[in-house]
Amino acid sequence: MLVLTRKPGEEVILHVGDIESVVSLEDLHSNQAKLGFEAPPEVKILRAEILEDAEPVAGG
Repeated sequence: MLVLTRKPGEEVILHVGDIESVVSLEDLHSNQAKLGFEAPPEVKILRAEILEDAEPVAGG
């Protein structure tokens, strides 16, 4: 896992094949970070806790 330190207003650019996506730190308050995402419509952006809740349970 790559861990980066960012200040509000700074960005990280992701390249996957020909697709470019931008993640920016918009705001920071105590223990919460507000992230901004810019990506084409074919890029799915999911929160892990939502994805985990939607995964089927094995055997049932």
